[in-house]
Amino acid sequence: PVPENHHWLLIHSEILRGIVYGADKVVCTDEAVIDIITWAVTPYLEGKGTAEDAAREIQSRMSIYLAEQA
Repeated sequence: PVPENHHWLLIHSEILRGIVYGADKVVCTDEAVIDIITWAVTPYLEGKGTAEDAAREIQSRMSIYLAEQA
């Protein structure tokens, strides 16, 4: 079944894709951070998760990563 907010999700995913693919430089050069973000955002961009799920995963994994770096 198609979620009720399917149209909204498509619009926002296209906006996010435009931002990501339109970037002309990487500000963060920490490969671990880039890997965490890529891993968490991919399901959202593929329509298999929500932006909230991606944000939650990034927050959780970054908290762990930063704690390990301390």
